[in-house]
Amino acid sequence: EDVTSLYRYKRSTGTYVQQLNVGARLAGLLGDNISNVHTPDVEKALVSIAHANGRIIESDPSTHLIALSNGVLDPDTGVFSAHSPDHRLSTHWSVAWNPTATCPTIMAYLELRMPGQVDAFLDTASRLLDRDRLAQDRVLFLFGPRRSGKSTALSLLLEMVGADASTAITLHQLASDRFIA
Repeated sequence: EDVTSLYRYKRSTGTYVQQLNVGARLAGLLGDNISNVHTPDVEKALVSIAHANGRIIESDPSTHLIALSNGVLDPDTGVFSAHSPDHRLSTHWSVAWNPTATCPTIMAYLELRMPGQVDAFLDTASRLLDRDRLAQDRVLFLFGPRRSGKSTALSLLLEMVGADASTAITLHQLASDRFIA
């Protein structure tokens, strides 16, 4: 297994964050005495220790838990719990969970910018955010005149998923390579 970074648990977000790059840390410790043979051996030793102690974060976790600023939400069951290192999450949303929250300002904004289409927008956006959907049956295509809210709608979605879980490709790129996204 190829490992180049170590992670540490950050209590404030309930997630694991990159702590250090193994190769860079070794170079700092060994200076001129480092050779290309050191890094892979140290990485293998670290992985062995992590496996032995059950401390590996899988690249494709089986959980769909969402780390929020005030805890962890299981969107499948609606159960909300405290942050825990056992969740092994590496991303979080910087919003607090409030099951009774409403958002009249955003809803009014969306209705102003896309009258009669808010439900379709929210339905499509939620389908795009659903990690259980292997094949998407919808695409969100925003068009309209300048200053009509397209970038704001995209900013809302980007804030929900984070930059690491998003991409920007052209229609030409998508038509040329359907696996690009």
